[in-house]
Amino acid sequence: MEGTGFELVKLQVQGRAEYATWLAKNLEKGNTVAFDGNLASVAVAQAVKNELEPLGINVNGHLDLLDPIWEGRPDLPKDKAYLIDEKTTGQSTTDKIAAIKNILKDKRTDTHFVSSLDDLAWILNIRGNDVNCNPVVLGFLMIQGDKNTLFIQDGKLSAADIATLNAAGVEVADYSKAFDAVKGISTERILLDPKKTCFAIYDSVPEGVKIVEDMNPSTALKAIKNEVEIEHTRNAMVKDGVALTKFFKWVEENVSSGNLSEISIAEKLQELRASSEGFVDISFDTIAGYREHGALPHYKATDSSNSALKPEGLLLVDSGGQYTDGTTDITRVISLGNITAEEKKDYTIVLKGTIEGSQAVFPKRD
Repeated sequence: MEGTGFELVKLQVQGRAEYATWLAKNLEKGNTVAFDGNLASVAVAQAVKNELEPLGINVNGHLDLLDPIWEGRPDLPKDKAYLIDEKTTGQSTTDKIAAIKNILKDKRTDTHFVSSLDDLAWILNIRGNDVNCNPVVLGFLMIQGDKNTLFIQDGKLSAADIATLNAAGVEVADYSKAFDAVKGISTERILLDPKKTCFAIYDSVPEGVKIVEDMNPSTALKAIKNEVEIEHTRNAMVKDGVALTKFFKWVEENVSSGNLSEISIAEKLQELRASSEGFVDISFDTIAGYREHGALPHYKATDSSNSALKPEGLLLVDSGGQYTDGTTDITRVISLGNITAEEKKDYTIVLKGTIEGSQAVFPKRD
């Protein structure tokens, strides 16, 4: 970054808003720090506000700096969303909402607002294609007494799916109405997950409504898999395992040709997965790192970095698939031949650590 005018500052703890401390040291009283509250979680926004406001530094969490200059800014994705039935999920939307409401009752909370797309997908048994490599749909969900409302872009759902949601006690409203709904809340308390709710929503809650900051109830509920989900997971892993077995055999048979590269093997692996029943997409961009590239976290080969494979050294493949019955995420390191003593030692150390970690007994959290 030399000569760019930018200075690189390494964070000490991933995910922590350490830049707030830097801002506090470098700004003066009366200065203003601004950000788009639609893109910052409550937890991050509060960290900034708590650090700066006591020093007399203003914080504006409602400024979209990009909108005035972003020509041709794309609209929200228009891909269709769809519901999956109870035979696939093992639990109905009605039962899931009832379980959430029981938890809200224990917390003496009247209203719950869900922003996280994975929780939305689980609660409503809804899927979509709005985010690359993830079968989720953009939307918000408000659970409030006898009224539950899904805020989703108009035209995303079929009339039949809307009728199914209505039968489960869920109304459907336009995506753009979510903020107005939050501003119009008249109940005493609302539960929001500070790590999974944007600051703009948080700041829209009326002053008279008590905000209960807690983890989304669905986050814990969906972590406990029912028998149907467990069986689907097994099926998905079997299909994925077959694709990987074919892939490793293919690599072994062709690595000596000199025609394989990090990019080409990632494409081949996706091709093999796509031949499996129920394949939807990859679950993230494949990480295929040959030799030293295998040590780079979240490495993705580009035309300039694309290494050619040889029948020597170690190859790391971190990849996964999205299937209609489950999602996989696997990492494998394989030998392409002629392994050095250092590679053997490093591989063995990692293997021993993996075995010990897998056998460790962790204390139960109350």
